[in-house]
Amino acid sequence: MKLVSKMFALTALAVACSAASAQQSAPVTVTGNIAPPGCTASMSNGGAFNYADIDATGLNDASTTNLPTSPTATFSISCLNAAQVSWAIVDNKKDSSYLTSDTGYMGLGTDGDGNKIGSYLVRMNNPFLDGAAAYAMKSTDGGVTWAYLERNGYIIRPAQVYTYSKTGNWNALDKGKEFAASVIVYPTIAPKSTLNTTTAIDLQGSATLNLSYL
Repeated sequence: MKLVSKMFALTALAVACSAASAQQSAPVTVTGNIAPPGCTASMSNGGAFNYADIDATGLNDASTTNLPTSPTATFSISCLNAAQVSWAIVDNKKDSSYLTSDTGYMGLGTDGDGNKIGSYLVRMNNPFLDGAAAYAMKSTDGGVTWAYLERNGYIIRPAQVYTYSKTGNWNALDKGKEFAASVIVYPTIAPKSTLNTTTAIDLQGSATLNLSYL
């Protein structure tokens, strides 16, 4: 009984000392939020390229059919402050592309029988940075190295990353507040013989342009 009483006394003393120590200290915390510049990307007409009704009798039976080039849309990036950003395109229907000869081909979905409807390419032209003519730059290694693209048109490929430069110099990427470029698409329909055209087929091309800060 005596031994137990002493042990209890020592424990109580240790707790008392800890409490006294806590009363003589105060926590220090450092908090905050370093946010990237606010930038938003947009496409005119909501990014919709609508080919409406396509007459199946006008499709080639044994070869692909190229649809007319789309009307021009505008892709733009707007930032609250000057920023250096890149963008990449993601094909939301990547497993449905009929054509595979170019890595830029993206899918148009499948018909009711699961047949691939076709493919399309996205082309950008005439980039501008803060109102002045600029160069688009591409990277095939995730942004480690860059190469400039011709201003009069370049295919946007899902495997690549893009940014802009006022001079086209690969090691002089530029910041900016406003970027804009013209966009057109080139759809191609698979041979009619590979599709079930006894029922309506809806083109289902879908892609997303994602921004990243450099």
